[in-house]
Amino acid sequence: VNLVVLSLVFVSGLWLSDVANWQAQPGDNGTIEFANRTFSAEAVGDGGFLPFGFKGVISGAGTCFYAFIGFDAIATTGEEVKNPQRAIPISIILSLSICFVVYFCLSAVLTLMLPYFALDPLAPLPAAFAAYGWKVANYAIAVGAVCALSTSLLGSMIPLPRIVYAMAADGLIFRFLAKVQPRLATPMIATLITGCMAGIMACLFELKELVDMMSIGTLLAYTLVALSVLILRGTRDQSNELTETLKETENSPDYKDCSSNEDEENGQQPAALIVDESSSVRPKNGEPSVDAINAVNKAPSFRDYIRCSIKVHAPDEQPSLLSETVTRGNSAIFMASAAALAFILERCSDQLSNPGVAVAAALSILVCLACIVSLRMQPQSAKKVAFKVPGVPFLPCLSILVNLYLMMALPNGTWLRFLVWMTIGFLIYFAYGLLHSTEHRLQTKPKLSRLRQQGV
Repeated sequence: VNLVVLSLVFVSGLWLSDVANWQAQPGDNGTIEFANRTFSAEAVGDGGFLPFGFKGVISGAGTCFYAFIGFDAIATTGEEVKNPQRAIPISIILSLSICFVVYFCLSAVLTLMLPYFALDPLAPLPAAFAAYGWKVANYAIAVGAVCALSTSLLGSMIPLPRIVYAMAADGLIFRFLAKVQPRLATPMIATLITGCMAGIMACLFELKELVDMMSIGTLLAYTLVALSVLILRGTRDQSNELTETLKETENSPDYKDCSSNEDEENGQQPAALIVDESSSVRPKNGEPSVDAINAVNKAPSFRDYIRCSIKVHAPDEQPSLLSETVTRGNSAIFMASAAALAFILERCSDQLSNPGVAVAAALSILVCLACIVSLRMQPQSAKKVAFKVPGVPFLPCLSILVNLYLMMALPNGTWLRFLVWMTIGFLIYFAYGLLHSTEHRLQTKPKLSRLRQQGV
């Protein structure tokens, strides 16, 4: 139904289009007369195709970014997909492409029907057709709006409880939210609580405020996804690295075979390695010791960090602990520099003639470029997966920079609400999630076992 209504609106709008609406210019006093109405200079801007310049486009894009957030529901339905590794990336790309084409066509037709300054911000499509006397089109638009709202409501009810359920099952938030209703086999508690919270927020905030909050939250999530791509591509396979380290130890002169005839007769697995008293590598029953693991995971020095940052690695070289540390560190530095650059370009663009602002912008650009070059020289993981992001690190870095720039274009009130929202999230995470997460339990369980064995 939605696509049928949108197609009718697009075809009808083309019939009523006028290219002159993209060329409207204000008079000497900055106002425009249209349809017996006078529009102020604030609403008109400079006129033409880009009346508010590139900065106006970015400001609008940051607000309207919420139009592209629906595809994350696809990623939450991986359990229902036969081949999620292949189907989900393709579905996301197709959904984004369809959304872009639909929004592009409708916005173009709408501004060709009526000049941008004459559009009704609350109901642009009905007002545009009403200006031509096509009031019948309002009924079709109303049907499409009801169907679209219903689809959006039902679509939002699917991913949100699933996300809350997954986080609760992992212990990041309160585990009672992961309880599943036996008869319906759904996380009912998570569904009810998130639904009530959504209703309360809809009552407390205006539509534009909610849209801006959705936009800044989505932009942050996409920024973190791009950052994760940078880090994961340079992450080493720790099990393989530990295996290679133990193999090197086995081939060393200090290696001694300590397997006893008694162990072989009893059918026990002989110890893989034993080293002299000065060595810390002491695997037991084929398992690496804690000292061996710590030797592999030893933190590199600052000098090694700098050398690795500027070193050109072989194409077939695998990530190491040092290169992984460099990738993580330079990714964080790029993130901070990109945020500073985005802030300067968006909030201080009219002060670039100031030497201090210009130097800060130049330094931010140089640091960003240096980090990109360093990340490109680091070895990348050769692990076989169904889908890999192309163009690493250039594409993720560009995504981070654009997302941060769009975030900086949002109003200060949105940032204030965002900080309150993030503060609550950090309090829950550090006070509860960090200590009750499944990952934390897996890490602390071996330590507790060793302490019990040592009688501590």
